[in-house]
Amino acid sequence: MQLYEEFGDSRVITGIGSALYYKNGSGKFSLLLPLETVPSIASNPESIEFDVTTSTTKGKINGKVTLDEKEVDVYNHRDNMRRIKALEGKTLEFLKVSPDYSAERFTGTVSITSQDSTSDNPEKATMKIVPKSFEGFIENCYDLIQPTCHFSSEIESVVYLNSASKDQTFKATVELIPADGTVKATSLTPSVATVTCTGGNLVITPVAKGSCIVELEASKEEYAPWTTTILVIVK
Repeated sequence: MQLYEEFGDSRVITGIGSALYYKNGSGKFSLLLPLETVPSIASNPESIEFDVTTSTTKGKINGKVTLDEKEVDVYNHRDNMRRIKALEGKTLEFLKVSPDYSAERFTGTVSITSQDSTSDNPEKATMKIVPKSFEGFIENCYDLIQPTCHFSSEIESVVYLNSASKDQTFKATVELIPADGTVKATSLTPSVATVTCTGGNLVITPVAKGSCIVELEASKEEYAPWTTTILVIVK
C-alpha cells in the first residue's frame, strides 16, 4: 500500500502578470504602475487567549487583523513620480490582481520618495502604501478591470532644440497599444515650444529659449488613459 496520496498541483503559477490596480474616475480599476514586486496587504488576525475555571484547557479566539505598511521599489523617472505625487493624500481603492484574475481588495494611501543614485543600477524610488482596510479576496475580478491605452514606441525623455533654427523640429512616430488609440499632445509652455501629434506623427517646434514639459496622453474609448512626458530644452 502506498504510504501517501500522490496529489500534485497543476494550477501553480508564477507572479508574471500580477499587477497593482487602483479605482479610477470611471469606477473601474486600472494599472497604477508597472512594479517589480506586487504587495499583498492581508495578514493573519491576532490570537486572543481565554481561560475559564471550568475547563482544563485554555482557548483562543481571533482578534484584530493588523494591516502592515508596505514599501515597494518603483523605477524613478518623471512620469512615475508625477503619477504618484498626483495621488498622494487621497484614499484609494486597490486590487492586487493575480494572473488567474483572482484578487485581494483593500484601501489605503500612497507616497513616494527617491532612493540613492548609483552609476551601475537603474534609478529607483520607494513607494509606500499605508492600508486603511482590507476588503477581502475576490475569486473573479475580470469585470472590474479596465485595460490601459499606452505607448508601445519608445518616447524620448529629453529633447534639445535650437531657437535660432526656425526650421528645426523634433519628429517621431508614436505607436500605441491598442494601435487605434489616439494621442493628445500638449505643451505646458507654448511660448517656449509647440507640439502637434496627428496620425501618430509627433512634431515639436521651438519658439524661444527656455524649457518646457510636453505631455502626451494616450487614450481610447473604454480604456484608461496613460500620460508620458518629454522635457524640451530650447537653446
